[in-house]
Amino acid sequence: MSKFFLILFFYSLTLSHSFADEQTIWITPSETDYSRLSTGLAGSNITIISEDEIKNDKNSSLPEIIATHSGVQLRNLFSNVQSTGSTLDLRGFGESAKNNSVILLNGRRLNDIDMGGVNFSMVPVNSIKRIEIIRGGSASTLYGDGAVGGAVNIVTKNVTDTPGLLNVSTRSHNTYKEDLTVPININNKSGFLLSASLNESDTYRERSDFRGEAYLIRYNYNDENYNFYIDVNDNSYRQFLPGSRYAPSLNVADTSDTVNCNLLSDSRTAYQKGTYYLLPGECLIREPDSSKFDTIAISSGIDLKIDSSTNLYLNFSNRDKEQKAFTAGGASTIGNPTSADTFNFYELETDYVSLRTDHRTFLGNNLTTLSVGVDLQETDYSKKSSQSRSDQYGGFVYASQESRAIYSQNSINLIDGKSVLSFGARLENADYKVQESFDTTVSKFAFSTARDPYQTKMNNSAVNIGLENILDKQKTIFIKYAEAFRTPDLDARNSTCANAYSACSNTGTHFFLRDQTSDEIELGLRFNNGKFSAVSSIYEMNTLNEIRYVPYANNTNLDPIKRKGLNIDFKYDLNEKMKMNGSFSYIDAHFTSGSLSRGMFSGTYASNTATATERMDSNRNNSDGTYNIAGLKVPLVAEYTYDIELNYLIADKTNFKLNMSFVDDMFVSNDQENIEPTIPNYYLFDVSLNSENEFGKWSIGVDNMFNTSYYTFAVASSTHADTSYGRQNMYPLERRSIFFDYAYEF
Repeated sequence: MSKFFLILFFYSLTLSHSFADEQTIWITPSETDYSRLSTGLAGSNITIISEDEIKNDKNSSLPEIIATHSGVQLRNLFSNVQSTGSTLDLRGFGESAKNNSVILLNGRRLNDIDMGGVNFSMVPVNSIKRIEIIRGGSASTLYGDGAVGGAVNIVTKNVTDTPGLLNVSTRSHNTYKEDLTVPININNKSGFLLSASLNESDTYRERSDFRGEAYLIRYNYNDENYNFYIDVNDNSYRQFLPGSRYAPSLNVADTSDTVNCNLLSDSRTAYQKGTYYLLPGECLIREPDSSKFDTIAISSGIDLKIDSSTNLYLNFSNRDKEQKAFTAGGASTIGNPTSADTFNFYELETDYVSLRTDHRTFLGNNLTTLSVGVDLQETDYSKKSSQSRSDQYGGFVYASQESRAIYSQNSINLIDGKSVLSFGARLENADYKVQESFDTTVSKFAFSTARDPYQTKMNNSAVNIGLENILDKQKTIFIKYAEAFRTPDLDARNSTCANAYSACSNTGTHFFLRDQTSDEIELGLRFNNGKFSAVSSIYEMNTLNEIRYVPYANNTNLDPIKRKGLNIDFKYDLNEKMKMNGSFSYIDAHFTSGSLSRGMFSGTYASNTATATERMDSNRNNSDGTYNIAGLKVPLVAEYTYDIELNYLIADKTNFKLNMSFVDDMFVSNDQENIEPTIPNYYLFDVSLNSENEFGKWSIGVDNMFNTSYYTFAVASSTHADTSYGRQNMYPLERRSIFFDYAYEF
């Protein structure tokens, strides 16, 4: 409540400021360019990535383009292949980032309620009109569950505004991509868009071949009173998964005998670590891990202008996703699966309906926008398990979740448009059910015991209040307060046991996780003098019951965490030929209280081995034998990141671009005690030259031109055992890579 009064106090100060002839604040890019995300959220730090900026970075993936802006960190398991294994981390959530940010396409959620992540390749880049980034939990009133760190909305063009395009590109490691986009205009108001994309690559890593296909059919009708679209997406990809690499244990006198097969120094190799029964130096070439995704999505939307002051928006979508994943066990060899191998077949179907109305009116002389909406979502999930693609299934999980929400988001222009006050609230409830069963006649599951069926109801709310105020023609100040929430995803619940580490037994409460909540305050400044523009903000966020996903053990709710930081984005036109833009982020994400029980395993335990005890701070030992984690850093969050891009116009329509990015070091996953060696910081330099003429557009360049060795994800054993301390599972990313791209518009 004290933060609410702080906002009102700040607002009373701004009212006393004298004004000149400044322009009215519009949160949207222009007065007629409406977006559900960016309208009505005054006080929030919002970035709009324009169509021209996207074209300038066309050789980067969508996550890479988004991550050049402040407050966004990008984590990859693989490089430059359809964004597979990519996670956008808004506001520093580390391990749980994937489910603490909402990704949208024209206001429609692309996130599923599992850990599968978002498939960015479903969106043809040349069909994108702009990308909107909102930092923090303000968007939770509009989009609900999971928008704690923020939201990203990808807005596409009307068919009649989309050019035909043939695009071919190639890069190192036998990577090829072909894109074809064909608009068929029926008249100046309607048309069809046909799009196809093929992508194949040997990738930087050995035994990780990739092939992906994406198809889109869109119909669009648009006039001054009515906008209708329907999209049909068919997207699939298949990839071998090369697994992690290791650095040797720091205890060189007693290292684990499986490290020799897959050292980080041999980062491209793809040997599996085999079995602990192998002798030092022996390697086992086993069946490669692999995954296959197939998604078919149908979505439709109507934007209807009821009258000059009222609009109605209605959206429908259905998404069917199938995922098949094979993970080889310790002693598995090609064509000889064992009970240690696992083959999972997941099916996820999601139906979504959204209805919203916006009404513009005047309260006195103040222009006001009142928005009210409802969201309905239903998801059915199934998982079947065996030991190979051809073996009989013996493990089964069925789950469903139905959610319902009502929300209102409103804004009022004050003082002749010199200030905007926005406020919103959301109520959301969901029903969740899960049931597990085993066929014990299948040898792999002969001794498995199903957990009791589980069901629960979840009730959550989100609020925001924000203020934007023009100080003068160059400066605008903004402030906001927001509360957001996240409910447990299906994968997190399904891997939750009553006990902390061992396989789930049929005793106690299973599938139980508490809902995650957060509150946040942010203060910022926008500056623009025509030649130089910048947006900066400072923020503080507190989360309770943050959900931690541990794929091999037991999921849990974490102790309270505080995040505070600074975001800066800027653009500077040095002269007519040279332009510079960049971003800077600082984030301090740490536990504010809590302790870990001392033990040998993961989950809620702190390690109790001699090596770990030697490195842990003895001053943190509590009298009850637990270990105090207050003040310790959240793993997988870099404290400092920045990005600088320089564009130089060599000649008419020929541009040279140099980009430099820096990511600070960070603690590895599973290291809540902050005692393991960190993921090293790194700099990346990319350079490109692009031009266009009547024959098309081309670009050539080098990514990671200094051949830097780096990775953005690593996980350590939570036991920090004496023989493996410092040995971490790492996923090395692409070294120097040369690319060429040609595009012809028609």
